Amino acid sequence: MADTFDSSDVEYEAPVPKLNKSAGQASIARLVQDGENDRLTSKKTVKQLTFGSGAKTTRYQQALWVNRFEVFREHTLKQALDKPFKADDLIRFLDTILSKKKLKLRRGKPAPNDDLAWDAAKIIISYGSFRWAEEEGFKFKEQHRLRLKTFVDDCVRSGRLTAGNWYKRTWIGFVTLSRMVRMFLAEASDKGTASWDLTISRCLSIVIVGALGCRAGDVAISRGYDGNEYLQYQHIELFLEENDQSSPTQPAKLDDVRAVITLQYTKGMKNRAENSPVKFLSPLLDPSCYHVCPITLLLIHALRHGMFEGGQFRSIQQVLDHAAQRPDRKIAWKYPTRPLLPMFLNGPLRCNLDMPAPTNQLLTTIKSMGQVSGMLDRAYTHGLRLGASRDLAHFESKKSAELLGAGVAHDEIRRSLGHNSTTTAKGTTDRYIGDTGADFYQARASAKPGVAGSVRRGRLDKLRDNVMQEPTRSRQQASVASEPSPLPQQMRRTGKTLARAPLVDLSSNTPVKRKTLDDVQDAPSANGEDISIDPVLLAYDQRSLNVSDAQQMSDEVPQDVQALCSIVFPEGGDTIEATTEAPPMVDVADLELQDEVARCLAGDDLSPTKNSGVAFVDAYSCINVVSNMHFAQTWSKYEPGSEGSFQQTIGMHSTRGHSKDDPTPFQYRCRVSPECDHMELLLHKLERHEARCTKETSSAMNDALAIAAANQSKLEAGTLSNDRRCSQPDCSYVVIGKPDDQVKAAMKKHVYNVHDWEPKPCEHGCEPEKTYASRSSYTAHKSNSYSGRWPTHCSFPGCTETKTFNGPATLGDHLSRKHGLASADERKPYYPAAASGKPSGRFAAQSCIVTGCESEQTFKAVKSLQAHLVSAHSMEETAATTLIHQNARYESAASSGKGPSSRQVMKALESQAPQPPAAKKRKT
Repeated sequence: MADTFDSSDVEYEAPVPKLNKSAGQASIARLVQDGENDRLTSKKTVKQLTFGSGAKTTRYQQALWVNRFEVFREHTLKQALDKPFKADDLIRFLDTILSKKKLKLRRGKPAPNDDLAWDAAKIIISYGSFRWAEEEGFKFKEQHRLRLKTFVDDCVRSGRLTAGNWYKRTWIGFVTLSRMVRMFLAEASDKGTASWDLTISRCLSIVIVGALGCRAGDVAISRGYDGNEYLQYQHIELFLEENDQSSPTQPAKLDDVRAVITLQYTKGMKNRAENSPVKFLSPLLDPSCYHVCPITLLLIHALRHGMFEGGQFRSIQQVLDHAAQRPDRKIAWKYPTRPLLPMFLNGPLRCNLDMPAPTNQLLTTIKSMGQVSGMLDRAYTHGLRLGASRDLAHFESKKSAELLGAGVAHDEIRRSLGHNSTTTAKGTTDRYIGDTGADFYQARASAKPGVAGSVRRGRLDKLRDNVMQEPTRSRQQASVASEPSPLPQQMRRTGKTLARAPLVDLSSNTPVKRKTLDDVQDAPSANGEDISIDPVLLAYDQRSLNVSDAQQMSDEVPQDVQALCSIVFPEGGDTIEATTEAPPMVDVADLELQDEVARCLAGDDLSPTKNSGVAFVDAYSCINVVSNMHFAQTWSKYEPGSEGSFQQTIGMHSTRGHSKDDPTPFQYRCRVSPECDHMELLLHKLERHEARCTKETSSAMNDALAIAAANQSKLEAGTLSNDRRCSQPDCSYVVIGKPDDQVKAAMKKHVYNVHDWEPKPCEHGCEPEKTYASRSSYTAHKSNSYSGRWPTHCSFPGCTETKTFNGPATLGDHLSRKHGLASADERKPYYPAAASGKPSGRFAAQSCIVTGCESEQTFKAVKSLQAHLVSAHSMEETAATTLIHQNARYESAASSGKGPSSRQVMKALESQAPQPPAAKKRKT
């Protein structure tokens, strides 16, 4: 090439692209086509952008502070809202807000937290940056931040704000969770529950959060959301794991069930489909842990509401066998989009299976559990998440790999990936590893870790000083978990705790032995599992709670509830040893944490047939004993064979169907005397009986009931003696509850009262259409209406009751319940005297009432004493009667030795087997 050649003399055109020549042509064509319209819509979108992002509750807080600030600028600072504000305007706004006294504060908190000021400032600063650019005049520099920091610090120092967390954290680990759920179920079994559906659902909601170590809003619907942002059945995959023992000829086992749970809507990820955490669960095989096994509780809940696809299953074995026949061995859901945790509704009290439970429902539940189990510290749902993390953190390092298996992001794995702490903190390491495949909850249950803390003597002394304070209402108690519960009288007097009596076998019909004070044993000092539980309440007595009428029950349980308890709490009892003096310090780290199983769950002899997981699930899936006042009132109107009777009566206060038994009422039994077997369906009727119950009256009633039961059997067999049958034609009266030596007198009284009486209306003409069929009913009517004694006011000294009482029954109830007059002799002086001056009560057998009379005769009736006074002492008949009324001794029916009346015996006999159908019995 010649030296004169210059490459600059040659020009090349830019190359024409040959690849992807048609890329984006379709969208480009649409942009060209819709250009004019898009110019308007895009401008409208930009101009109408409003400040706010994040979750609905976050958006609400943003709007709240922005609205407050703009009103402050407009009305207080007199500024134009289209102009940017200054940093000092923000400080002035916060100063004004903090001076307002109507800020919502938690009980006992003196001032808002400093986070309130910082959060408000961040929102308002973000709002300013969103609305105005820096060149438009909005600036927030380092100087402004330091001025704001100084203001907040000054507020903290002056007490206008507080710093740090006001409430200390509570770690609810596995053992504490076990105790809370166990005591909650024991409460429902011992004292009754208005709906076992709700009780099971409550337990499931708390256990599932504790097992997954998640937030309440990950499984329930959070405030501000109204879509499907909650855990649904379709997010839970249940299947039977195949093993060496799996065989088509062998029945499927509950132990082979596995669960894979996808938390689709976790915090910050409710609108994103990726990175949803997956949790793996398997059944807890230890019988002492059935009540905190999420799989067993899930199966119980699903059985009670018919959630399984493939038919109407009455037992869990049917569900397992059906799944074993499927090719994929899955337990399929009938309604996959329904929420796992349903909302609770009234009328009747039930689970609304189509509506998700709000997070507040879980909070109320765990507070109730904290109240029942006697927790000292705050009970709240996030404590379950904290407890799960602490349980895992306290595993021994050598055992971590054995318990958790492969796939856990240990520090060694992070270092091997070359990740620094910042990368790890962002979650990159976890995303590298993916789902762990480890069953963390099984590991926590196997290890039963404790909280490495201590309870010092000073705290125990303080608790003991405050333990007698009166509780608030039940729901208020639940919201203040740190208040100690009051102790029963026996515990206050002796310093001992009441141990629960052993529970009977599932198939046993033997009555439970009544617990007496001789059975009381001492309680142990605080153990590791009870670190968050009042040490004085380790053997917590359920009657010490100030609960509602529907919950005030006694200590013994119905036969089917006894059977249920034998599944939950295996036989053996929870005998407890205690020292009356608190130890100087309890080192929890060195204690054996198996006591929650051995003592609280009471089981050394665990029979696989009596206490298997299948028996546990079946027992809880069928129980349907209802403790509800309205249910008890409509129970007598229920006709099992009548169409529509259920919905018109007890169906308004209970549910049935699927695996559940037909609803039956919960019976209250007398708690006053160990010998008394009196039972009532309504608590206020039981209290009326208890006000008059004594050892003597209950013993007499029990004797009469024994006689009545024997004679009732003879009557049904047709072998009852004719002496006990009324001989009058068409009269079915029989003497049932009287001993043989009182049959003749009882029959004579019946004949005099009924057959020697001609039915007639009241002679005063008050109710001409009403006829009194017996002498006693006519006499009672005249006494109540025309004796001049009724109506009357209470004459007990100091009584402030203003209402009048129309008869001895209502006045007697008032004297018993309000003034504690248990016996008839104690109430007798406060009944109004008859116009004739004749005393009330029965004439007592006695000698002559004249001083100096030498007669040794005993007079058993007024007439015989009157005849003696007339003949031996030459008295006029009227004077003798007056003297008898003034000086003779009268006694009540209860103290006369004649025992309960026939009506009382028959009523008590009927109460032991109320119809329809036979109600569940319980012992108090």
